[in-house]
Amino acid sequence: MSAEAYGFVITALGDDDGEERIFKGTVVNNTMVHNKAPQGGGIYCGPKTTPRIANNIISFGPEGEGIYGFDDPCWPGWEAEPNVLHNDVFDNIGGNYGGSLTDQTGINGNISVDPNFVRIGYWDDANTPSDPNDDFFVPGNYHILPGSACNDVGDNNSLPASLDTDIDG
Repeated sequence: MSAEAYGFVITALGDDDGEERIFKGTVVNNTMVHNKAPQGGGIYCGPKTTPRIANNIISFGPEGEGIYGFDDPCWPGWEAEPNVLHNDVFDNIGGNYGGSLTDQTGINGNISVDPNFVRIGYWDDANTPSDPNDDFFVPGNYHILPGSACNDVGDNNSLPASLDTDIDG
């Protein structure tokens, strides 16, 4: 992806190669829940990239890291260097950060807390646990509850000029 992405709820995406790949640009004001990929289940930052990742919730990934920065010893100097600001990256099975990206919790307004969604979505096995092909995702309500640690922790200065309200107006 080489553009701007903001105001989306991205949930339950991914197969073995289903991560969102960010090479340039800005990812701001998104909610990514239950996404999976071997690396960067939430966001994968490619080689020699410097994307701006701000005001997002990236949580509950069942595979891969929340945010992964390219890092390969065979390619020295090609590490990703994303600018990570005011995000909540929480409870991703592969870790919240990986590759060239060290833990950003407590740095530049980044936190790692349960976002306290109204209702989180989930995979339903259709009462046939032995048949994964009939599983389906039950969507949730990804608004955050009053009292959530995510309320009012974003930085309005991180928003593109064209975005002056949140997804609810």
